[in-house]
Amino acid sequence: TIISDKEWHVTAPEWIITNPAKGGSGATEVSVCVTDNVDAQGPLEPRKDSLIFGGDTHSSQFIVIVSQEGDAYRNAEHLSVEQIATLADDKSFILDEATVAALSDAGYVITDGKANVYVSVAAKDVKVGDKVTIKGYKGTVAGVPVINKVDEMSILSSGTFTYPDPIDISATIASYEAKTIDYIKVNGIVTGSTLTVTVDDVDYAVKQIDCPADLKINALGGNKVELTGYSYGIQGAKTIGILTTAL
Repeated sequence: TIISDKEWHVTAPEWIITNPAKGGSGATEVSVCVTDNVDAQGPLEPRKDSLIFGGDTHSSQFIVIVSQEGDAYRNAEHLSVEQIATLADDKSFILDEATVAALSDAGYVITDGKANVYVSVAAKDVKVGDKVTIKGYKGTVAGVPVINKVDEMSILSSGTFTYPDPIDISATIASYEAKTIDYIKVNGIVTGSTLTVTVDDVDYAVKQIDCPADLKINALGGNKVELTGYSYGIQGAKTIGILTTAL
């Protein structure tokens, strides 16, 4: 029901149909329909747009967001991990094969040997060394690439995984940008639940992200510890994250 004290009209994409499409003062019942989101080959990609009721000024507009389901992977590209890492956010993709390189309490790191991406969706029975295929959506967290929605994931095979030589950022943490998910190691003193790394009398922090219980440093206060794992972006002032694989 549209209630207005002046004339109004509808602005909408062609797939959203209103009847009537305009009206005057008072109350008007308006029906809203959408065309089928399909063609001869089946469902098209999901779509979303604005249905706007309004007069001649922006202050009088009322906006309704209309979403319609579809096949998110109808036109999705088959991409490598390296390509997914640079994909625009909220884009769907099909990953034919990647290797699980690390596990966390809330997800896992996958790699194709050229780039690493964190899948921030927990999965049962996934182990390091597994080959997996994924249909999902790319996102960004803490400035690094993640897969933040998984519609399908299958384990293709199981195996072993050999870690590359880690990048030691203990002396270079001040300039380390953490814009990609790198395999790193870092030495410092445990302070509370973080690792404190001091360079030129300035303290920096390394924060464990979604860390399994057997790798947490919380109970090691005051000890010098070396952490190895995958960097996970900037977590705060002078603080980087790490998806821990060993200590």
